[in-house]
Amino acid sequence: MARLGTYRIGAGLLCAAFVLASCGSVTSRDKRVRYDGVPFKTSAKALNKKATLADFQIVVKDALRSPKGARLAVVHEATTYCIENYGSSDILWPIDPMDEEQDLRLDGGDAVYQGMCDA
Repeated sequence: MARLGTYRIGAGLLCAAFVLASCGSVTSRDKRVRYDGVPFKTSAKALNKKATLADFQIVVKDALRSPKGARLAVVHEATTYCIENYGSSDILWPIDPMDEEQDLRLDGGDAVYQGMCDA
């Protein structure tokens, strides 16, 4: 009788392990940072690599899904870009993406901002 209980416990633990393992296999999309609850696709690039990496452009796809989240995504992507390239999170913005009095800068449905790393 004790053996049967051991097998049931072992089988239960094995089932629980499979359930937990399947929960852990999420796609890379699910791992994206969410801004205002929305996972945005973002990109950062230098405006002119040959001249300087300091001047950059940030693009946030489908920004109208959450204008507030898109603004946060712009700042996060820009901060990451400047830290990776200059070791500093100081950014000079011609148009501050967090200024809600300014309209979101859109190109189609994408938010597009330019800035300069201030190292």
